[in-house]
Amino acid sequence: MAEQFRVIAEIGGDIAFSIDCASGALRYVSPSIEHLLGYSPAEVAAQLDQPGSALAALCAGMPERVRRLRAGDRSRLRLVRETELPGAHGYLVPVEVISALICDAAGEPVNLVGQVRDLSPRRLRDAERKRFASMLNHEFRTPLSTIDGAIQRLEATCPDADEPTRQRYRKIALATDRLIAMLDDYLSPERMAEIGGERKANSLAPRVLLDEAAAQVRAAGRLASVETGE
Repeated sequence: MAEQFRVIAEIGGDIAFSIDCASGALRYVSPSIEHLLGYSPAEVAAQLDQPGSALAALCAGMPERVRRLRAGDRSRLRLVRETELPGAHGYLVPVEVISALICDAAGEPVNLVGQVRDLSPRRLRDAERKRFASMLNHEFRTPLSTIDGAIQRLEATCPDADEPTRQRYRKIALATDRLIAMLDDYLSPERMAEIGGERKANSLAPRVLLDEAAAQVRAAGRLASVETGE
């Protein structure tokens, strides 16, 4: 049965491993570890107990997990965490490590088993999403801001425009506001966090906005002042 689960894990592209709890020795690691990190299974086993080695992170904290389990704390029986493993090629490989302690019939932990999953493809997808969102934000927001500013200037500098013209100005302004609101919604900090990016804040203090609007009105030759409760 253990062999079947190992094969299932490796078919999915994950790297299976097993570490002896008593000695800390590597009992098994998938041959595909060499494709991921550039180290053969034998090289990984030889350097497992060396700090900073390729798979030292796999058994890091294992003695404490065993101690807590023996004390009745089962909260760390199974762990899922993300880390980066150094490879023979000289750079770090982002991985997800899923590990669990296996106990014998007496409840004594005997093996630490788990899977190592390469996160590089997911990180690449996240980076692509971030670049796309940034491009979308720039390519849409810049012309929309230009249109919005132009409409505001037309409204401020054309006091004699007839009513149909003013209505067209308002329709353009409202449509621009809706599109900007849509960008704010879909490129909000929460949405950007979901795709691994972070958008810079683009909020504006109300007083600053009012002062800018008043300046545009004054530029059109009309009086304008801003009064607040400050």
